[in-house]
Amino acid sequence: MKESYNHEYLILPEGEADRKFLAALIAQRGLAQYRVIRDAQGDGKFGERLKEIKINRGMQTAKLLVLVTDSDGGAKEKFRSIVRQVKKAGDYLPPSRLRKRGRKPANLPKIAVVTLPWTNRTGCLETLLLDPLSDAHPRHRARAVRFIKASPTGRLQVSKRSKAELCSMVAAVHTDDPSCAVSQMWKDAKHGFGYLLPSRHFDRLEKLLRDLAA
Repeated sequence: MKESYNHEYLILPEGEADRKFLAALIAQRGLAQYRVIRDAQGDGKFGERLKEIKINRGMQTAKLLVLVTDSDGGAKEKFRSIVRQVKKAGDYLPPSRLRKRGRKPANLPKIAVVTLPWTNRTGCLETLLLDPLSDAHPRHRARAVRFIKASPTGRLQVSKRSKAELCSMVAAVHTDDPSCAVSQMWKDAKHGFGYLLPSRHFDRLEKLLRDLAA
C-alpha cells in the first residue's frame, strides 16, 4: 500500500511493539519533527520495506530515515545485518557506524541505525522497558527475576528472558489487563503504562533523536 509522508524526519521500526512505543515516546517527549511509519514486520525485512517506500510521496524531500531494531545477538552484528539489507535495497547509502547518519543519496533521505536497548547492551525493546518498570515496581521486579530464574526460561538468551520477565511484571501490576501485550501498553493513556514515558531511562534515546535531527 502506497503511503505519503509530510515529515522531514522518519522512523522505521522493526515491529509493531517498537512502532507503538516510539510513537508514544515522540508524542510524550515533544519530538514533533518525527513521524513513525509502518514497521518492517521483522528484523530481516528492513530491505523489503526500504524498497517498498522509495516511491512514496515525501521520501524525496525527507532528510533522515532512522531504522530502529533490537540488539538481540549483539548491536554490532545487528548493525552489519541492517547495513547489508540497506545495500541490497539499492539507492540508499548506509551509515558507517551505529547512531550516525549516512551520506545523503539523490532523492532519498540519509539513513541512521539505532538499536534497542542500546549500543552497548544486548537485548530488545522489552529489555529497555524493564528498566523504568523496575524503578516503579522494584518488589515485583525482584519477584519476577526469581520466578524466571527458577524456570526453564531463565536459561534462555537475554531477549527471550526479558520478554518473560516483562510479561510477569505486567501480569503483576496491570490489574486492568494482566495479559496486556507490549504493543498495547500505550493504548490507554489513563489505564496503560504511559507513566513510564517520562523515565530517565528513555532520556538518551530522546537526546539521540534530537541530535540526529539537528
